[in-house]
Amino acid sequence: MNHSRSFQLATLVSLVLSAAATLPGAALAGPGKVCLDTAVAVAACPADQVVDTFYANSPVLRKFVDTLPQLLSPNDAAAATTPHIPMAVADTSSYPGSDYYVMGVVEYTQRLHSDLPKETTLRGYVQLYPQGTASAARG
Repeated sequence: MNHSRSFQLATLVSLVLSAAATLPGAALAGPGKVCLDTAVAVAACPADQVVDTFYANSPVLRKFVDTLPQLLSPNDAAAATTPHIPMAVADTSSYPGSDYYVMGVVEYTQRLHSDLPKETTLRGYVQLYPQGTASAARG
């Protein structure tokens, strides 16, 4: 169970880092300024939309203010109402003696921190089969 959690957490972290690396200006490092509307240059940006940037062109974020999603089975009653990372359910009947999964990749948005001004576009895995287990990695 701990190995599964570690793998899912590592997958989530790599997805977040991959998404951050594709943002405009992500190659820039160090202090500076950026417009929250990424389509507008800083010089033309309204003053209330300009924020200071730091080492990954990110605004300063408070630490440990948001709770992390739980790791839940789709059969768990709390999965219907609680933000969570769904655990995949193995199909053990299609190939006896083996765990079989049919997975897909989906794009979705999620607010990664309550201090960020908008949601972040991410990609994650979703279980397509067996029936009734489809839920995106974001929960």
